[in-house]
Amino acid sequence: MLHVGISIRDVAAKAGVSLATVSQVFRNPNRVSSTYREKVLVAAEELNYLPRFIRKRAAYGNVGVLIDQNRGPFGEFYSSILMGILEQAKKLKWNISLELYNSFSEGAFPPMITEKRVDAILLLSKHEDNYIERLIKRGIPYCIVDYRSDLIKHNCIRPNWKQGAKLAVKYLLTQGHRDIAMIHSPLEKGCASIERIEGYNEAFEEAGMEPPEGGLQDGGFNYQIAYSKTLNLLNRYSRFSALFCATDVMALGAYKAIHERGLRIPEDISVVGFDNIEWPYYIDHPSPPITTVDVDKHRLGQKALQFVHDLIVHQHKLIQEIIIPMNLIEKGSVQKNI
Repeated sequence: MLHVGISIRDVAAKAGVSLATVSQVFRNPNRVSSTYREKVLVAAEELNYLPRFIRKRAAYGNVGVLIDQNRGPFGEFYSSILMGILEQAKKLKWNISLELYNSFSEGAFPPMITEKRVDAILLLSKHEDNYIERLIKRGIPYCIVDYRSDLIKHNCIRPNWKQGAKLAVKYLLTQGHRDIAMIHSPLEKGCASIERIEGYNEAFEEAGMEPPEGGLQDGGFNYQIAYSKTLNLLNRYSRFSALFCATDVMALGAYKAIHERGLRIPEDISVVGFDNIEWPYYIDHPSPPITTVDVDKHRLGQKALQFVHDLIVHQHKLIQEIIIPMNLIEKGSVQKNI
């Protein structure tokens, strides 16, 4: 609980520094040596002190949500995350501003950042590493949702992709399937794709088995490509009894290919997806419904906003990665392979 009666003078006295030093620590921390900065922050924490301008931000903050126009994450997955962000903003009485930007551009940041219109930034999906580095250097509180770079350390919140993939494959193994193929996403997409493949391989390893040779196909995060790659599997690797797809959209492409070949789901081939998306009204819902791996997307959004709220209130500088566990949702696309 904050002690409103505590003043900047109390912090300065406890830390053994001047009033000016305390002020700089909170307003321009880079201008203060790490030794004095640590003294002030420790004293402030022990006294439960926050400057008035930080208390005001915490009570009525403004957060910018940036969406890369090159990737356009407007699908159901990110729509649900946005809903979680907006729900948490309502609880906190914070304002949310949405803006498109071009991560490939070497130009300036959006005006919401350069003109200091927002107190924090949330970035959705994958972003270029140089863009993230430039954002970090500006010193604004931030969090990246559903992406982690392999090359730089940054704040992020994301699903546990490896654990989710292991859940899917282990479930198929418990249902008696051994020849399990996988339509994966492109490796250049980073750890989100790599961890799914690692989870697929580790599920077999932990079961004391080898993954089937030739069972991996790159579906390109794309419905049409996944459809084509499933046809390839049916042509070249016809003995598989189950298929794990790294996204529900790719699973939908697999459905099309399987049905076109006159095969039945799950009687002939079982299918498990990833993401547990809700299909838009204008798309025919898959039949049977896809058994899939789910992450609470609303929770991702809520925790992302709460994360930057806490950064502002507590002045944390430590880089944090928050990983949300995933769950398997049984629906009807998997049958025991006896």
